[in-house]
Amino acid sequence: MALLLALAVCPQARAADANSCAHLAQIHLPGGVVTSAKWQEADAAYPGKTLPAHCLVDGVLDRRTGQPAPTNGTGPAASNDQYAIHFELRLPQQWAGRFFYQGGGGSDGIVNPATGVIPSWRDGPRALSRGFAVVSSDAGHTQDQNAGFGVDPQARIDYGYASIGRVAEVAKRVIRDFYGERPRWSYFAGCSKGGQEALQAMQRYGSEFDGIISGDPGYRLPHAAIAQVADTQAFSRAAPKSADGRVQLARAFSQQDLDLVASAVRHQCGASDGTDDGFNYRPDVCKFDPVVLQCRAGKTDECLSANQVQALHAVFDGARTPDGHTLYTPWPYDSGIASANWREWKLGDEQHPSRAETLGAGSMQYVFSTPPRSAFDIYTVSTADLEQSIDRKTAEYGQSAAEFMDADSIDLAAFRSHGGKLLIYHGGSDPVFSVLDTIDYFKRLQGAYGRHTADFARLYVVPGMNHCAGGDYALDSFDSLDAMVKWVEHGQAPQAIVAHAGASAGSKLPAGMTRPLCPYPQGAKYLKGDRNDAGSFACARQ
Repeated sequence: MALLLALAVCPQARAADANSCAHLAQIHLPGGVVTSAKWQEADAAYPGKTLPAHCLVDGVLDRRTGQPAPTNGTGPAASNDQYAIHFELRLPQQWAGRFFYQGGGGSDGIVNPATGVIPSWRDGPRALSRGFAVVSSDAGHTQDQNAGFGVDPQARIDYGYASIGRVAEVAKRVIRDFYGERPRWSYFAGCSKGGQEALQAMQRYGSEFDGIISGDPGYRLPHAAIAQVADTQAFSRAAPKSADGRVQLARAFSQQDLDLVASAVRHQCGASDGTDDGFNYRPDVCKFDPVVLQCRAGKTDECLSANQVQALHAVFDGARTPDGHTLYTPWPYDSGIASANWREWKLGDEQHPSRAETLGAGSMQYVFSTPPRSAFDIYTVSTADLEQSIDRKTAEYGQSAAEFMDADSIDLAAFRSHGGKLLIYHGGSDPVFSVLDTIDYFKRLQGAYGRHTADFARLYVVPGMNHCAGGDYALDSFDSLDAMVKWVEHGQAPQAIVAHAGASAGSKLPAGMTRPLCPYPQGAKYLKGDRNDAGSFACARQ
């Protein structure tokens, strides 16, 4: 009812907002320009959602000519030498004094509609509908350039972190011009690359944000990209080859093989909450060895071959160079190993290569290697050489990939000085960035800030969740923004956050099932009552 009343404004007030919106097309932006400012009525069509009346602003910053990006591996194209930071800003008619920076994902390169998608609550109301002014950007390059934008030194830096500061600064200037005041509270939310961006916002632009929500963060993305190479090579050793000698990676493990592993993991590690439902809240504690599934004789659907067990050991023990040097954090065994998203990233299927072979390899070739590589074969490239490459810089490329991409600083003085809050969540079955790596970062925070860590930072492990969403047995839908707003604006630190099942296609959990997510190192413990109801559980140390 309150929302309906808020939207029922008089025509004169609405017209004033429309006029104010049109005026934004004329304002001066340092180093940029507003390309469009149009009023959108509340009933404007938008797939699956109703958005409030708002001003839709498009703009461009720092337009320049740079290094021409390769196009589909065919060489430079002159049309691909134009770079800029494009952004979209939506300003609701009924503003709550809040600003929401919507993180990107993957290699970015596209301006997603700035409606305020909450990565952990994809089916919930958008931030725009909650009264937030919302901005999104392409991080300084276009999708046409794909990972090839990495040949341009400045585009790398914009992608890694610099576009965040530029867009936040300009968005707040436009907000002030439209509403007559700057935002009272500023938030950043993203998952995957967006989670990395969230941590960069906190670490590099801490004075600009009050609340940071970082999901499945690729906060050491170049190192994780090397792990993708190492994992692909390990799985290839268990995969057959086609008649022409090509590795058939998708056949390294059948669905029955992965189901077998997932079932064994659920049986061994899924009772920590006092039930037999298979949820593992502490993937860093439960230990599993796939050798228990190794065939004693010939390979069948009921066991794994020796090559498969060796491949799992090589991957889950953490990527290493041939001489044993650690390249990336180990991975936990979790129930989501049999889910579609895990296969999509690690193995691919008969019709599609793994995303490690496409997105991961392209990023490693152009963005994280210094200098960028003219050719890249994920099956033969040296991981030891890649490790050197991500730390290398030259006269042309003045920052190494580790410098412009890694968001691993624990110096949060600027962020903490004004009471900033951090909420990290990470899926236990994430096949892209290991939850154990994120736990390591959180432990570093605890080491630096001790008992005061909980005053400003919380980590939530999401059992069974793959990369940002999905998982056959994942409780992957929860309102992290509501929890953050209560913490920032009302001082109510989050404890248990209720998560819902059945939000993702393929979920094997009962629709409507709920369970609490707990601040690390706690996990849910069954008390009594309906096991499908979060109220039957409490958070406790495990």
